Formats: sequence, structure tokens, C-alpha cells
Amino acid sequence: MKIRTYIFDDAEAHAEVHSQSVRGITSEDYPEEVIKVWASKEPEDSPLPEEKERFVAKKTER
Repeated sequence: MKIRTYIFDDAEAHAEVHSQSVRGITSEDYPEEVIKVWASKEPEDSPLPEEKERFVAKKTER
């Protein structure tokens, strides 16, 4: 596994993982209107302030 600093180019993949997680993992725990709001976040939307450093973990081949 490789860990690196999050960059702007990661935003689209991050948004997709977020959307799939919300629709899959939490779909039985929250009402549909909440799921729609959470899953509709755009790639540039972020729950973290700009001054927070972010990281990405990527599986590497052996």
C-alpha cells in the first residue's frame, strides 16, 4: 500500500467512492432524502477545511 498526499486530481474518484459508500453502507440506516443529499456532493465539496492535510491510500501490486 502506498500513502501519498491528496491532490486535486483525486477529487472525482473520491466523490465516486463517497457516493457509493453512502448508497451502499448507510442506505439502510438513513432516510432516502438524507442519502440523496450526502450522495450528491460534487468532487470539490469537502468536509475538511483547506488547511487540513489529506492523504490517499492506494493498493499497490506486489
